Amino acid sequence: MELDNFKNTWKEMVPGEKKISKEELLLMLQQKSQRPIARMKRNIYWEAGAVIVLYSLAALMNYFLNPMFFAEMSIMLLVIGVLGLYYYYRKLKLLKEMECVQCEVKSNLNRQVTLLEKYIRFYFFAGTVLAPLVYLVSGYLIINKLPVYPPRDASFYILFAVFGIILTGLSYYLNKWYVAKLYGQHVAQLRNLLSQFDEVIASRCHLTPKMTSD
Repeated sequence: MELDNFKNTWKEMVPGEKKISKEELLLMLQQKSQRPIARMKRNIYWEAGAVIVLYSLAALMNYFLNPMFFAEMSIMLLVIGVLGLYYYYRKLKLLKEMECVQCEVKSNLNRQVTLLEKYIRFYFFAGTVLAPLVYLVSGYLIINKLPVYPPRDASFYILFAVFGIILTGLSYYLNKWYVAKLYGQHVAQLRNLLSQFDEVIASRCHLTPKMTSD
């Protein structure tokens, strides 16, 4: 692991040797945290750009192809896009705060990682719910606004419900993989760094009395 060298340094210290201060360790913690934070920021920029392009195109296509039938769909897509961009803004703002060199590093970073985990859990929940929600709204508009085709008998509604259930399951597993890939693994790295530095500092405190007694 990234901090094994620091742990070994503490264990191999001898009396009179220059010791790394807690402040220096905390600075190292912040430096090590920059890589996962930078990767998450990059992913947010990519996602925000994709949302602007894809949602805008989808809303325009729905409106111009059949404005009487699908104006509601265009409005829904625009609302989802705007809310998504606001979420990206808040998460990006948090990540930039986590890069602050002047902040009280350990406690501040720990609090911010906890908040980031809450953001990501909300993102996973919203992303999982979004696909079946759009599916239901689209189905409602098709059923109520388009000509009666295909026939709306019992088999049609059963098939509609089955596809909705399948879509919800796929949305859950795909979104779980997607969120873990873009954000979850990087937050886990930050948690691992915090845990390792706690071990290093605890080891330092344990070694200090032994050095003094010698």
